Amino acid sequence: MKKISKFVHFLAVGPARDNQFESYYGALARSRYNGGPSASEARRDFEVVRRTADRAIIF
Repeated sequence: MKKISKFVHFLAVGPARDNQFESYYGALARSRYNGGPSASEARRDFEVVRRTADRAIIF
């Protein structure tokens, strides 16, 4: 069980996590010429989706 916990922790804090957000926000910023969420708002929304996806992958 400890190995699984370490693996999940690595996925939660790994360097690829920020790359995923940067890709998401970059695509969002390119598609919105006027307005759109700030980076902090987009990160908040992205984290909700990310946590949901992580739970779905685990189960």
